[in-house]
Amino acid sequence: MNSPLLTLPILAKFVDLIIGYQDFKQIDDNNLLELIKLVDNEEKLYHVENNILWYKKAWLKDIDNIARKKRESEIVNSIVDERKRAIKELQFKLAELSGLEEDKLLNMALSILHKRKVDTAKLFNVDIENIPDCPVNYIVIDGSTEYKL
Repeated sequence: MNSPLLTLPILAKFVDLIIGYQDFKQIDDNNLLELIKLVDNEEKLYHVENNILWYKKAWLKDIDNIARKKRESEIVNSIVDERKRAIKELQFKLAELSGLEEDKLLNMALSILHKRKVDTAKLFNVDIENIPDCPVNYIVIDGSTEYKL
């Protein structure tokens, strides 16, 4: 009697029982993972990463989500940096012209930026016309001072 041949469709039914309705499952049996890699050597249905067995589609979707979040984070960080730079410039220009306290300077600079007072900012030679709004509520904590961009 010949031993049964383990094919990809048979393996798929077996793995579906292990993973169930989840996208991935941690499996501590290295021999089982090696068997899955051997049968699905072209990674048509599954992807093995360390000791985690993924459905191939779920793994690809997860990679796409990570890349998208990274791009979004880079965009938000660049907007935040631009807005911080404008606030610092406004604070510096306001400090040169007035002897106000630092808290009042920050409040005035934030007011100019938040209310998009472009003409007022131009008086101080600071261009805020092309600075985009922050896409998220971003709170800056600078020492003991906390403010919203």
